[in-house]
Amino acid sequence: LIGSSAGILLLLNGDIMGISGILSNSLGNLSESLLQKDSKHHWRWVFLGTFGITVNAILYCTSPSNVLEDHRSLDEDVPIPSLLGHVLGGLLVGIGTRLGNGCTTGHGICGLGRFSPRSLAAVVTFTGGSILT
Repeated sequence: LIGSSAGILLLLNGDIMGISGILSNSLGNLSESLLQKDSKHHWRWVFLGTFGITVNAILYCTSPSNVLEDHRSLDEDVPIPSLLGHVLGGLLVGIGTRLGNGCTTGHGICGLGRFSPRSLAAVVTFTGGSILT
């Protein structure tokens, strides 16, 4: 489904559907993308808004008690990350996607579908790193 959507977006709009590119282009040029009358930039905001609403609705409808209540305990083997841990993790992921010119989904689905050598190198690196760790 994601691959088909990426292909359709590339054919009909000429844009590559990588989420890090969508997000960075939307937030990086915030004033320009909101003020432009060209519909080429508006689909990014529609995509981000629809994605956020859909994910939140699915989470709420499938398990409203799990979303609203905290069932974690200190007896579990999985550590509970702090707010600082979440912020640091988000910054590291953001830096990594910027250095790698995209995220795993963008390189794996969109880049490999376009036979991009850079995406092939990125996917091999991601996969190799995952296997080693």
